[in-house]
Amino acid sequence: MNLFKRNHKVERKYIFINKLLGKNIWENLPCKSDKIIRKKNKEKALNESLRTNSPLIEKWYWPNGARSFFSFRADMDAGNEESLLSFLETIGPWSKSLSLFVCGKAYVEKKQLLQKVADLKAEVGNHTYTHYVFTGRDRNLINLELTEQLLASVNIKPLGYVGPASFFHTSMYDVLEEKGYDYTSSFGLAHDDYPFFPPKNAETYKMVEIPFHCLGDRFHKFGLELDSNDVRVFFEQLLEKKYHRCEPMFIYGHPDIPGRMGDHPDLVKHICEKALSYDDVCTGNMADIAAWWKRRHEATADIIYDRENDRVIAKNYHGSEDVYWSIQISEDCIYLVSGDDLQKGIPLEELKLYKKINLTATPYAAIGAIVESSPTKISLRTKIGNFRNKYRRNKRMIRELKLASLSLKKG
Repeated sequence: MNLFKRNHKVERKYIFINKLLGKNIWENLPCKSDKIIRKKNKEKALNESLRTNSPLIEKWYWPNGARSFFSFRADMDAGNEESLLSFLETIGPWSKSLSLFVCGKAYVEKKQLLQKVADLKAEVGNHTYTHYVFTGRDRNLINLELTEQLLASVNIKPLGYVGPASFFHTSMYDVLEEKGYDYTSSFGLAHDDYPFFPPKNAETYKMVEIPFHCLGDRFHKFGLELDSNDVRVFFEQLLEKKYHRCEPMFIYGHPDIPGRMGDHPDLVKHICEKALSYDDVCTGNMADIAAWWKRRHEATADIIYDRENDRVIAKNYHGSEDVYWSIQISEDCIYLVSGDDLQKGIPLEELKLYKKINLTATPYAAIGAIVESSPTKISLRTKIGNFRNKYRRNKRMIRELKLASLSLKKG
């Protein structure tokens, strides 16, 4: 049995925007977060390293020792032509940082818009056909293949998959791996974290999971317009925080829903310009991220701390030259070194000659973070209503999938 529960549980979680805002925005996110567990494990490893007076050595997160990685994900859910064309025109200068994901149902009669997307030369991926994830393998297979066939009509073969809303089921991931997808990204699985390989039984999927920050462009539903100063400042501070923490700048939005990012080009432009205003940030689409994370994963070495000579050296090294390593000997900073440097050996007294990243106070530490909130009491009537709505939606999606399949066969 897969280590994931067959129905991966999510719950409403609130995200901190700013001190003056009386309420926080919420999103349905995984009940449990591996991010918290990993942070505790890192603190434990560092404390043990400091206790034994030995360096903590780890693979660095980003290519060539960069501080962060910027990528923009655009989920194409609705097919609104005016909004989409506005977005494509705005995002053009940053197309190498962009990945678009097509929900097939919204574009089945709009091949001309898909051709505009293809002409941008950005990466294009699969966002299902029905904007839904089923519990059964066969329906998920059809849900993917209907959009694959649609994208093939404009000569696009998707490498990646983005889950709709917070829907997640392991049967979908099983199908994606069988079909050879390179990466996945689902809010129902992970949020605002480093990439990883999702667990599967005692092993992992071959696909890279790329978690994005959940706050894209739903602000207006909570009384904040996208062109407001509050939203602009939120993204500025979120990116600033992530730069200083060396976390990924993975931002997403909807380019083809009226009132969302496609209709607010100044915000899209501001996000891209702010993220890439830092000298030490690399960028690329989600396929680039997945390819990098696989190179990083494949780098191996026997790293030894030679206590007698107070130096670090790597034996039996195998890895891409853009994979760097961090060496930490105190709580307040780390040093980044290349694989070549490690193989030659690095005396700890010479670490000051290498790139240094300070780990002191992070600006805007609370911005974009999940905040504690009082548990919501749900009445029995509400629970029954939610169950009925879920059941009806599932039936409706099954019906839509059948009709789409029949229509394609007749065509």
